[in-house]
Amino acid sequence: MQNEKILSAYESVQYAVDVIKNRWPEAEEIIKSDPICAYWYSKAVIKGRWPEAEETIKTVPLYAYAYAKDVIKCRWLEAEEIIINSVWKDHYTHDVINQSKIPYDILNSKIKPESEISDGRTSI
Repeated sequence: MQNEKILSAYESVQYAVDVIKNRWPEAEEIIKSDPICAYWYSKAVIKGRWPEAEETIKTVPLYAYAYAKDVIKCRWLEAEEIIINSVWKDHYTHDVINQSKIPYDILNSKIKPESEISDGRTSI
């Protein structure tokens, strides 16, 4: 019997970053189970969106905001309600929405998806 150590999500991200220096498919299931590690893996290893982990990432408003800002680099409509109902709303509005080329509207403290905006603006 082979003696294998099961790494934590954090250890798996560190191993992918420091040793493999690339994606590590065998560890992605454990990595995507942790919102913080999934965010860091997306940012540092994948260097882009990781759709398979987005449901997990958006469970923590801070990392949903950071994922939109640092990884997607634009509005993350699927996570906006979670973000705007958290202390990260102002950061998201300033760092993501105001920097995005997608039009926005804040009404009754809720950011409306682009499809609901009817003020004549168009996206670029």
